[in-house]
This record gives sequence, structure tokens and C-alpha cells, in this order.
Amino acid sequence: MEGITTAVLDEIPSLRDWKKKTIFLGTLCFCFYLLGLLLITEGGIYWFTLIDSYSTSFGLIIITLFMCIGIAFFYGVNQFCQDIVDMVCRCPPWCTKLLWYFKACWVFFTPVLLLFILFYIFMEMYHTPLRYGHYEYPRWGKALGICMGALCCIQIPIWAGVAIFKESGTLMDRFKKSIRPLNSWRTSSGQREESSGIIDVPYTVNLTEQDFNDPVWQREGSSES
Repeated sequence: MEGITTAVLDEIPSLRDWKKKTIFLGTLCFCFYLLGLLLITEGGIYWFTLIDSYSTSFGLIIITLFMCIGIAFFYGVNQFCQDIVDMVCRCPPWCTKLLWYFKACWVFFTPVLLLFILFYIFMEMYHTPLRYGHYEYPRWGKALGICMGALCCIQIPIWAGVAIFKESGTLMDRFKKSIRPLNSWRTSSGQREESSGIIDVPYTVNLTEQDFNDPVWQREGSSES
């Protein structure tokens, strides 16, 4: 519940008012209550087995895989590590050496392991029939379970297409613009820079020219080297 409500309130800040938030939480809980009634019918255990077998299996693996790919190859592991330093604290010297291990995991080991697990799950789904006790689910039952698992994954290409559609230029230009990170919240001196624009999101983001250039900390690092 906390994960769902936090995501919705971040996208729709107007719901943070205590009255609207109370109505939103009550409506959400009531909808989940109605959905849960399906599981306490005479055939509820079969629905539960179907949901438990498919909705929490390959869908979560695919989402995690895309998160790793997005951080490693689009956002950049160096920038991600710098974000952690800016938000937490500067790492001691021994921690800097340990950081190479995490970078290797984010770039190589974790995506490869997730791909192996995903391949194994699909092979098991194809060769192993779904059963509850002596009852074997028909093909349409397994297809329904796969659709439930794919429902959360299909949002990845949908919102990626929305982000690309909002940009301008050729298809390649749209793609490059849609994956570039904002760097306006990071400053080398700790002082806020003058903003040239404001985006209305859950919190105010001040846009500067640096948002679409190399971050300050990367330029300083290259000049020092």
C-alpha cells in the first residue's frame, strides 16, 4: 500500500491534502477489498495459485532488468554513484575501491544473472504444467496468468513511447533527449544557481543550461585530470 500511495502522491501532489488523501486511501483500500473477495470464493484457491505463480515471477525480473540497464547504460553508473555521494556523504578511500565491485554488478553481473533467471523461468513455464493438487490448469488458464504477469511489464514500452513522443526532432533525437538526466539539483559549490525555467512536479525542479550539458562535477574532474 505504501509503495502504491507514494507513487501516486508523487505524480499527483494535489492529493497530499489530508482530506483528499483520506478519500484516496479509502477508495484504494475498498477497491482492493473488492478484488480480494474473488479469493475467498469456492474457486478462490485456484485464482490465488494462478496469481501467485505468474504475477510475482517473470514480471518483477523484467522490471528489475530494465532498471539495471537504464542505470548502467543510459543514466550512467558514474553519475549514479555521484548522486549517492551528493545525497548521503562522501565515501572514505576504502569505499572508493569497493565501488568498482558495485559498478561491475550493475553493468554486467546483475543483468546477466537476471537474464539467466528469466530464461529459466520461461523454460519452466513452457515445460511444467501448472497444478494445484490433482487439478491441472488448462492452456487458457496459463495464458491468463501470463497476461497478468505481462500487465506490469507492458507499461515500460508504453511510458517510454510517451517520453519519446513528447520530444521534438528526428526519432534518434527524440530518443537521446528522452533519456538524458537532469543535473540542476547538483552544484559543486553547494549554492543554488539562477534558474531559467521551472517544471511543476511533486517538488520544484529549477532548470538551467547545465540540465542539457555535462554535469559540473564531471567537467571539474576532466579539467583536474
